[in-house]
Amino acid sequence: MTDVVIEAKGVHARLGRAGRDVLAGASLAVRRGEWVTVVGDSGAGKTTLLYVLAGLLPKTAGEVRYEGTVLSSPQSIARHRARRMGLIFQGMYYIHSLTVRENVALPSLVADPSARRIGPAALERADRLLERVGLFAQKNALPHELSHGGRRRLAVARALFFDPPLILADEPTNDLDRDNVAIIHRLFDELKAKGTALIVVSHADLTTRRGDRTLLLADGRLEEIEPNRA
Repeated sequence: MTDVVIEAKGVHARLGRAGRDVLAGASLAVRRGEWVTVVGDSGAGKTTLLYVLAGLLPKTAGEVRYEGTVLSSPQSIARHRARRMGLIFQGMYYIHSLTVRENVALPSLVADPSARRIGPAALERADRLLERVGLFAQKNALPHELSHGGRRRLAVARALFFDPPLILADEPTNDLDRDNVAIIHRLFDELKAKGTALIVVSHADLTTRRGDRTLLLADGRLEEIEPNRA
């Protein structure tokens, strides 16, 4: 089994038919147990990069390998994403009519389209994850009843549902207080120690300095820089 969890080579991506190439030859490789932080100016394409790596936006050129394999169809990428990637995006994308624990357990339905409801085993798994992020006492609340930091921690718990080998996180500590930042940092450190690969987009200084490597996205390409210069 390859040690590289995700690898992109010369990836191009364009927003809109007449838009510019937001990614113009971006390349990276992230190994098991490695935390890579991506920084760059606003509008540089950091979020676009994560969406392309997750297979949620099409690339116009280049190649992405998932655990050593090129997945050629949207369906195969979707199946891989459902169980092998944890996505933490700024929008957070909750179902507001479901409880916190039900939202955390939603990946069980995504991975099994034939399932008609969230089963008890999935809810028990969600409870354990909510304990890890300090939200167990609020498991029966609705997402809008949580604080901003609580909703971010909910998103982290949901991303960990299948214990995926890769986490893609877009500004996971943005606008959070120090206590919530510390909770997320501790979780990411634990994931890294057990071999999970993390790609974290961030402009928060405390977060950028915790990664193993920092990549600067500029002019559509990724360049490695020293973490203490991020």
